[in-house]
Amino acid sequence: MVKIITTLEELKSISKQWHELATQFNSPLLQYEWFASCAEALLHSDELRIVVTHSNGRINGVAPLVLTGNDGPEQLEILGARVLGEPVAFLYDSEASLQDLTAAILDMRKPLFVKNLRHDSPEITHLRRQHKGKYFVRTGASSPFISFAGTWSDFLANMSSNDRNHLRRKKQSMDQKGKVTFEICNPDRSCVKDTLDDFIRVEAAGWKGQQRTALAFDQPLRCFFDTYAREANSRGYLRFCLLRVDDKLIAGQIAVLYANRFWMLKVGYDEEWAAYSPGVLLTHEAIRHACQEGLEGFEFLGRDEQWIHRWTRQVHRYVTFVGYPFSYSGVGRFAFDASKSIFRKSAKAAGYRQIRTSIGKLASRVFQHIAPRYVAGPEIEDAIRICRQLDVKGWGSTICPWDGPNDTPKAIASSYTKALQAIAAAKLDCYLSIKVPSLKYDFGLLKGLLEVASQHNARVHFDSLAPDTASRSFALLDKAASIYRNLGCTLPSRWRRSATDAETAVALGVAVRVVKGQWADPAQPDIDWRRHYLDLIDILAGRVSMVAVASHDVELAKDSLVKLTQSRTPCELEQLFGLPLRVREVAKPLGVSLRIYVPYGHAYVPYALVEIKKRPVILSWIVRDLLLNDNRLRFSCSEGCENMRLAEWSRRVIDMRGDSMGKVWPAMSALRSTARYWRSGQA
Repeated sequence: MVKIITTLEELKSISKQWHELATQFNSPLLQYEWFASCAEALLHSDELRIVVTHSNGRINGVAPLVLTGNDGPEQLEILGARVLGEPVAFLYDSEASLQDLTAAILDMRKPLFVKNLRHDSPEITHLRRQHKGKYFVRTGASSPFISFAGTWSDFLANMSSNDRNHLRRKKQSMDQKGKVTFEICNPDRSCVKDTLDDFIRVEAAGWKGQQRTALAFDQPLRCFFDTYAREANSRGYLRFCLLRVDDKLIAGQIAVLYANRFWMLKVGYDEEWAAYSPGVLLTHEAIRHACQEGLEGFEFLGRDEQWIHRWTRQVHRYVTFVGYPFSYSGVGRFAFDASKSIFRKSAKAAGYRQIRTSIGKLASRVFQHIAPRYVAGPEIEDAIRICRQLDVKGWGSTICPWDGPNDTPKAIASSYTKALQAIAAAKLDCYLSIKVPSLKYDFGLLKGLLEVASQHNARVHFDSLAPDTASRSFALLDKAASIYRNLGCTLPSRWRRSATDAETAVALGVAVRVVKGQWADPAQPDIDWRRHYLDLIDILAGRVSMVAVASHDVELAKDSLVKLTQSRTPCELEQLFGLPLRVREVAKPLGVSLRIYVPYGHAYVPYALVEIKKRPVILSWIVRDLLLNDNRLRFSCSEGCENMRLAEWSRRVIDMRGDSMGKVWPAMSALRSTARYWRSGQA
C-alpha cells in the first residue's frame, strides 16, 4: 500500500512510526525532526510529496520528497536537500521494502533529482534497475570524516608536526589576548534560543556576513535551525561548540551527537579574530572532545575542503541521480535541463567569466543608481533639507540614520544624538527612529540619547528588525519608558507575537507604527498578515496616543484609518520616502495627516526583486527609478506646480494599477497558467 503525504498534519501523524523506522539508520539527517523542521521552514506545505509504503498496518518505507519548480519545470527532490546540501537517503526496513518504495516513486511519472546519495547506496541500484525513462548518475561532492582508532595521543601522532605546531602557536597567540575557554554543551531548553542567537551573531561577523550567506541574512534557513535546534535539544543530541576570549564569543559550531558519532552542521567565527584561526582551533577542540569521549567518529558534512586535510583525508563519496520519465513533464524537464547545459557550455566557451563579471558590474551600477533615491543623502543636513520641503506642504516627517556594516555602536549613538539636535534646531514636526540592535542593546548608550531627547521633548521611536530582535528590543523599551515617556515602537503584522506586543505598547503608553514587516514569523510564516494588520488596529484603537498606519497598500491603509478615525484615535498615514505616495487615495478623503519616513546615510534598495511575482507594481518602481529624473522621482518634495503635474502624470503612466497594465497583466497571467498546465503533464 502506498500513500503520498502532502500536508504537515499528515506528516505529524506518522512521527512515531518514522522514529521506529529511522532507528535502523545511523544518521541524524534521516530523523523525523530533521525533515519536519525542513517542511515547516523551507517550503510551502502544498509542495510536499512524501512517499510512504505500508505493509501489515505499519510503515516500511519513506521517501521524503517535494515537488518543486523553483528553477524550471517541476521535478521531485529530497525535502530540504537543495537548501541544506547534506547527504540524503530513503528510509526502509528491508531490500524488498526499498524496491516497493522506488517503484512507487517512479510510478508518479515525474522528473526525479536526488543529490548526495552515497555512491554505493542500494537506492542507486534500485533506481537504475527500475527506471524506464532516461536517467543519469553523476559524480557529486565528497564529505570528510574521521574514524577514531585509538587514543587522542595516537590521533595527534598521526597529524603532521607542522599542523600540530601551527595549532599550538595560534592557541598561544590567542592566550595572550585574554582567557580562552572552550565549551561543548547541550544547553537547557530555556537557553537554546539565546545560544543560537549568539552563534548567529558571531557567524554574521565573519566572511559569511560579508557575503550575506550567514543565517542572519537567510530567514528560511534561520527558521529551520531555530526549529531543529529546539527539537534536537529535546531529544538530547544537540551540541553547541563555543570559543570565548574573556567571555566574548568569537567562534561557534552547531553540531549533533548521534549514533556514537559527532556531526558538525554549521560553523562561524568573528572576522576580527581571523589571524588566530578561531574556527580551526574550535574544530580541533571538538575533535579532541569526540575522541576522548570514546565516540566512533567525527562527520564534517559539507564539502571536502583543504583546511580539513590537517585532520583527515577520508571522505564519503556521493552521486546525483537525475531521471526523466517518458511523460510530458519528463520530456519538458529534459529539454529545459539540456538547453541550460548547452547555454552554460556555450557561455564558458565564449568567456563565461568575462560575461558574468560584466553582468555583475552592470547590476552593481544599476543598484548604485537606484539605491540613493531612497535616502535623502549621506548626512543629516540632507535629511533636514527634505524635511523642510515636506513641512512647507504641511506634512510631517520621520528621520532615521541608516548605519553601515562597519559602524560601531558608539558611532551610531553619536549619529542619533546629532539627528535629535538637528530636529530641535529646525523646529519641525519630526521625530527620530532608531534601531536598537545597532546599539547592541546598550542601555548606557540609549540613556544618553534619551537625555538629549528630553531636553527638546523629541520622540524616539524604536524601529522593528528581525523577529529574534523583538524580545530584547521590547525589554529595552520597557526600561527606557521608566525614564522617558515620549517613545514609540513598531509592530509588524507578519509576526504572531505582535498582538502581545500591542498590549505592551498600550501599557507603556507609547505611540505605535503598524507595518507589514520585512521578515516572516519563524513559527508561522504563512500568517494572514493583512487580517492580522487590521486585528492590531482593533487592539490599538482608542487605547494609544498615536497610531501611524505605514502601508502603501491602498485598501489596507484605508480600512485601517477608517477604524481609527471612527474610534477617534489620533492617527496618520506614514509613507516611505521614494515610493509612490497614496495621499489622494487614502489620506485626503479621510482628513488624515501624512508623514514621510526619510532615511539618510547608507543606501539600499527597499524593494525585493523576489517579490515581483507577488506584487507586479514593484516592476514599475524599478522602471521608474531607472528612467525618471530626480524631480520626477521625488515629486513629493519637488517645488513648483509644473514639476508636480509632470511627476503626477509620470506616476499615473507607470503605476501598474492603471488601466493599460490592468489589461496587459491578465494576459500575462493567462500565458503563465498555460505554461504551468503544460508543465503539469496534463496537456
